Amino acid sequence: MQPLAYLKKFFLNVIILSQAVYSLAQVSDDRPGQEILKMISSAPDDKGSETGALILLKDVRLTVGEKNLKRLEIHLVGKVYKREAVADYAQIPLRYNSFYEEPVLNFARVIYKDGTIKDVRKDGIQIKNLPEMEGLQFTDTRYLSFALTGLEPGTAFEYKVTITDKMPVIENEWSYTQLFSFYLRMLAPPYKPRTDPCLKSVYTLVLPSSRQFNWKSSLPLPDPEMKSLGKTTEYTWTVTDLPVIQMEYGMPPISRIAPVIYLTSLKDWEQVDRWAAKKFLKKIRVNNEIAFRVQNLVAGKRNDLEKVASIFDYIRKSINYLYTDLERGGYEPHYADEVFRSKYGDCKDQTILLISMLKAANIKAWPALINPFPQDEFPDLPNIDFSHLITYLELDGKPLFLDPTAPYCPFPELTGPDQDRKVFIINGEGGKLLRTPEAKPENNLANFNMEIMFRKGTAIVNFKIDAKGTINEFLKQTFSNTANVSVDDFFKWISRSVSETAVFDTLILSDLSDPQVPFSAHLIFHIDSIWNAEQGAVGLGSHTELFLSLLMNIDTKNYPNKRYNDIVIKYPQIITGREKFILPARDLMCITIPPKDSVVNKWFNFQQGFSHNPTYFTANFSLLLNGNNVDREDYSSYLQSLRTLRQVSGWNVQFIDPLVYIPALTEQENPAHTIAECDKMLAEDPNNVYALMASAMAYYKNNQINEAIKRLKEVLGKEPDNKYAHYFLAQCYTAINNRAVARMNLTSALLTDPEFDAARALKATLYFADKNVKDALDEIEEGLRKNPSSIPCLRTKVFILMLSGKSDEAMNDINLLVAADSSNADLLGSLADLMLDANKINEAISLYSQAIKADNRNPKWYGNLGWAYYLNDDVQKCLEFSTKAVSMNPNLWYAHYNIALSLLRSGNIKEAREKYARLKFRFNEISVSVRQGAINDLKELVKKGIYVKEAKEIISDFF
Repeated sequence: MQPLAYLKKFFLNVIILSQAVYSLAQVSDDRPGQEILKMISSAPDDKGSETGALILLKDVRLTVGEKNLKRLEIHLVGKVYKREAVADYAQIPLRYNSFYEEPVLNFARVIYKDGTIKDVRKDGIQIKNLPEMEGLQFTDTRYLSFALTGLEPGTAFEYKVTITDKMPVIENEWSYTQLFSFYLRMLAPPYKPRTDPCLKSVYTLVLPSSRQFNWKSSLPLPDPEMKSLGKTTEYTWTVTDLPVIQMEYGMPPISRIAPVIYLTSLKDWEQVDRWAAKKFLKKIRVNNEIAFRVQNLVAGKRNDLEKVASIFDYIRKSINYLYTDLERGGYEPHYADEVFRSKYGDCKDQTILLISMLKAANIKAWPALINPFPQDEFPDLPNIDFSHLITYLELDGKPLFLDPTAPYCPFPELTGPDQDRKVFIINGEGGKLLRTPEAKPENNLANFNMEIMFRKGTAIVNFKIDAKGTINEFLKQTFSNTANVSVDDFFKWISRSVSETAVFDTLILSDLSDPQVPFSAHLIFHIDSIWNAEQGAVGLGSHTELFLSLLMNIDTKNYPNKRYNDIVIKYPQIITGREKFILPARDLMCITIPPKDSVVNKWFNFQQGFSHNPTYFTANFSLLLNGNNVDREDYSSYLQSLRTLRQVSGWNVQFIDPLVYIPALTEQENPAHTIAECDKMLAEDPNNVYALMASAMAYYKNNQINEAIKRLKEVLGKEPDNKYAHYFLAQCYTAINNRAVARMNLTSALLTDPEFDAARALKATLYFADKNVKDALDEIEEGLRKNPSSIPCLRTKVFILMLSGKSDEAMNDINLLVAADSSNADLLGSLADLMLDANKINEAISLYSQAIKADNRNPKWYGNLGWAYYLNDDVQKCLEFSTKAVSMNPNLWYAHYNIALSLLRSGNIKEAREKYARLKFRFNEISVSVRQGAINDLKELVKKGIYVKEAKEIISDFF
């Protein structure tokens, strides 16, 4: 019997029905007949062009003789057309069981277009063990491989194999399974098999005329042609024009695509039970060692279920899985005490030991034959076409199936491949057919949880996966078979899928070795510079597609446009996910909230929903895979549903700080353009509050104040407590000098949110504009009592004090403000301007320097810094920074005059006069106030007695 582990790995988890084409090497020199040569020369090349090869004839003849021993003859003729096919057919591997079968390779040869024949030499033939892909297996299964050397495009090949039974599997009975298509195995990676088109496939059964047999086929076949040969009768089935079978992930068994015939002399399942009871039940035995171990294992257990769990856990932990069938042919286990002592065994051995140990605990159990993967099931056709053995028992009248070879499945669950399968219970009383249970979708569950917390421009990401059922098994097996460094690389890939700039921090993985511990992975990483405070916005995107693709159950991106076979969705399961974004600031406004959406069809049910408040945004989804297979005819609909799923699940959402984002938007864009875009949004959704507010501010920027007020009042009609609409409305009324109504709107905003610092600062500014300094400062102090570090309140307080001539009182608040917002270049520059106006030169120099450090793109700050240095009697610094300013903005005329003045002060009279002379020719570009300022600076020199003559001459000559 083949182990479950072997089946899980075998050919991309797709069960391919085996062909009994086993052989040994013994070559004859028979020549191809004229019929074969004619078949080769007349082969329709177009039929082989798609895959590169064509099977012209597959002729299989099974003769049942004395004691129901079989002789199988396989004659194959094919032709290759492409290089890829030449490489694949260069080695033909034929599988056989050396315990039961004796094969002979009658001949194998390559036939060229000109009739030349190249026979396979004996040194081109070798018996091989199972390929490396099948792991630790010590078995009677062998491959006879022979090399068809000399194959090239356009050549044909032919071989014949005879396989004779050495002994029957069941005494005086026979069974056989035949796939009509030709299936070519591969012994080297990537192990992908091929099944090329076949023009003619013939299967003949030769049976003594007095004997009966039963048969079934996976696909409809006509009744066989019968020919009486005296003592024997021939039954022949012929199938023509078998198409290529494209090997695809998730495809059904080949028997659902190409016909397979099952034949047997067995009349009923009782015969199977009699045979199996001799093989299996006699190996169940309890010795003193086993009895003593069981006594310790069940001590203190409260009921039979706890006893079974303890014994099952012992076998799983103590008995190593090793596929060992040498000299047993795959159908006979070791005695239980042998397995107990050796501490290893395959599925048969572990099942027999489990049943024996349960017997020692007075719990009755039986071996159960099963095929773990989808395969044709004919309850009315008795057979031994099983590949695995598990344990069956009843507790409290309820059936329980156990598989100790499933290392990732928790007790008492049944591993996924064993679910919903036909089983034959071996009880020595005729046996019985049952069906294993199938887990409900909610028991095959994966949950993804991703939480992103924004902190000072950095996002801290917690990513968690939890699973149970078949998904738990899949993930545990995946990561258990991966080196630790690769596991880290995998989760680093996940973090980079969230953001290319992600930095991997921590991975906490559950205990993969303990089947009772569900799979869990907790990944922590961070992303720098994700929140842009200057733009006042953060965009968030869906990661649902990442979650779904991790399980490889439903590919929302890479499905091919064409499908050759049906898709088998074996396990109903549920995938759920949550993405929670804890936002970086209070009261951010959601401007693109995705709609609640769903995709529901006969294959899956996808639901998603969203929720948000001022501090977080959450997206939830659930995907139920129904387990219904996808018919090839429905593939285009299925593919479209996947694309719809991808579109629906690929949401994006944006959160903004309206006080930053909306003004920035209207500054960066042409106001008319912003209004047009917002009008498009409003045409689709008249209730789009964001569009109303953004267009109102665009009208405001375009000096269309009345239209802006109209739009903002529409917002308040929909959302009376929208504090941002009240705030922007106050700005509009301020622009038309209606400060009383502006204050009323600000009062409404503050009633909605007493901590709305921007509204409080604007309200204080309006009091100050009405020369009501006391109420202005009282308003600010109220805000600072609620939030001592409020930047809008501190900034407004500083401006009021400075403009009120109370610069000394403002210094403490200035220091607090600078400490709280040291990277805000605009703030630093504004404070520097106030300091310069208040004649606090050193403070101005310091603040201008900090503003330039935060943002070196503003020429005014260079020019003002130069003038501050001039006032501080540092003429060279004035010259340096003024020159830098005009290099950035040649039209910064006051800086040009500062350069001329500095040249004069430094004694460069000629250069100074030349500079003033050039500026005189630009008078039409220079404002009167700037020219008057330059004259005043020269008069100040005369007043101070510095370069008096030169200063007077410059005033007279150039102004």
